[in-house]
Order: sequence, then structure tokens, then C-alpha cells
Amino acid sequence: MVYFTNLLSMTKYKGHILIGLFFGLVIVISSGLYFLFPKKAYNATRVQNNLVQKDEYPYLGKHILISLDNMTLLLKNGTTTEKIVKIVSIGKPGKYYETIGGIYENDYKEEMHFSSIGHVFMPYSVHVFGNFFIHGIPFYESGEKVSSEYSGGCIRINDDDSKYVFDFIEKGTPIIISSDGSPYAFTTKEILSSENKISDNDMRRFMVAIISLEFLKQDNTVFYNNASTTNRTLLNNLLIGKDDGVAQFYAKNYNEELFVKFMNEKAQSIGLKDTEFYTLLGDTKTNDEDKALFVNYLKEYKDYLFVYLSKQN
Repeated sequence: MVYFTNLLSMTKYKGHILIGLFFGLVIVISSGLYFLFPKKAYNATRVQNNLVQKDEYPYLGKHILISLDNMTLLLKNGTTTEKIVKIVSIGKPGKYYETIGGIYENDYKEEMHFSSIGHVFMPYSVHVFGNFFIHGIPFYESGEKVSSEYSGGCIRINDDDSKYVFDFIEKGTPIIISSDGSPYAFTTKEILSSENKISDNDMRRFMVAIISLEFLKQDNTVFYNNASTTNRTLLNNLLIGKDDGVAQFYAKNYNEELFVKFMNEKAQSIGLKDTEFYTLLGDTKTNDEDKALFVNYLKEYKDYLFVYLSKQN
């Protein structure tokens, strides 16, 4: 105490000491307020722009982690797991309707959604992307429940769980679907070596094919160049025959601008940060790193399409 009094009596340093004490007090008070009143974690937001490091948890607030290998769905709030849900069925791997991987954000949900593809009612449906939902056990108009081993690509869970998930999810809640259920899926650029290469134009065509599989009915009869066929059959024309008229044909189900928007949303959802599609017929911005990531995505999550790429190499 005597030492402190002597310090203050030194007029040469008194002003500097008082200023230092003042700012020190401000820092202490500010630190205390930060811990007492931390910044609100608004609806779960993924770290944007820069890919995260693995010592940073990439989500704040509510989000969903889905592991296709473990057949689990985790309801997360920050790093806290609020509930683990067992998945009943997913789309069959290797088929054109296999369940999609990627990072998506819920844009709407319906207590009872009718599927125009499966012609069934899907309780507590949470939209993921394109024709893909998280929902309860579907049933026919007669009330009979669907009992197939695989879904048409949706994440199918028990009805009680689907109600819980439905209530948990808010508009904008991130839904991360990956093989292992990692929160870091599609946020770090871990590139596996691959013998398969892809050109800018073929990358664009394969992305068109992905959007076709995820948004359009595949086996209904359609007419292309005055011949009856299906959207699924036309994939061969697009990917092997390199017929870009098929891309324009697919886009007619919406319009070209909206179809390209879906392509870019998909690119972002699978971690292609440096890729942008401008039109259906060309003008693609990308780089070798993103192309390698895209090939790996096809191999792990779109094996049905990866077969076409293998035929090219």
C-alpha cells in the first residue's frame, strides 16, 4: 500500500499510471461482461468463405449430422448432442436414387407431404434438397405403411423420431449428410488421389446429370428428338455422347437460369468453393483442386454416375 501511494506521489508518472489503471479496469470489466453475456449463437451457421481447420467446430446452434454408414441422425446444438436417432432406411447405394451427400439448409417442412414420385404420404417431412427429405414411415392412401428395405433416396426414420426432428428443425438449419457423419465433411479440402480425370465441360455435364437425378422423375416416358425415352436413359447421351441438347431438355422442367442455380447450390454443398457454372453449355469457372474433389464426390456418393466417368478414362 505504501509502495502504491509513493507511486502516485511521483508527479512525473502520475498521469501515465492513472491512464494505465483506467484501461486495465476497462479490459477486466469487458472480459467479465463477455463471459456473463456471450454473443448469441444465431440459428446454426457454418463458417463461411474460408474452409475451417479441424480444431474449430464448424457449426453454432442447431444442426443435423447424418451418417450413412452408421445409419444415425444426430440432433446437435453447437457441440452438444441433444438426441441420436436411428435411421430406418436410405436410398440403395450404387443406384440412381442413392441418398445424397452434402451440406444443405432446410427451406421448408410439411407435416404431411405427398410424394408424386412414390405416390405415398410422408409424415413430418423436412426438405433437404431437390426430391430428398427426412421423414417418417411413408404410407399409401389405404393407410398401409411402406415396408421396403430401401427408400427412394430420402432419410426414413420412425414416426415418433420424425416428429421430434420436425419440431427441432427450423428454417435455415444446416443438414450435413456424409458417410461417416463428421461435422467437418465437405468443409476441408482433403483430396484423395484418383486415376480418373475430368475436363471443365465434362464436370459441367456431370453436374447437370446430378441435378437431373435429384430433381427430375427418371423413369417416366419423355420425348426427345421425336423419340420416346426416359430422363435416365438420356444420361448416356449426355455423358458418353456429350449431347448438350440433353442439358437443355432437362432444364425445360424449370428454366435454364433456375437449373444453373441448382447446379451452383450443389457445387457449394459439396465443398467446391472455387467453382461456378454460368450456363448449361459452357463458361465454367473451376480449378484442378475442385475438379479432383468433384471426382471424389462422384466416386463416394454418386457411384451410378461415376461408372460413366470410368468409361471415359
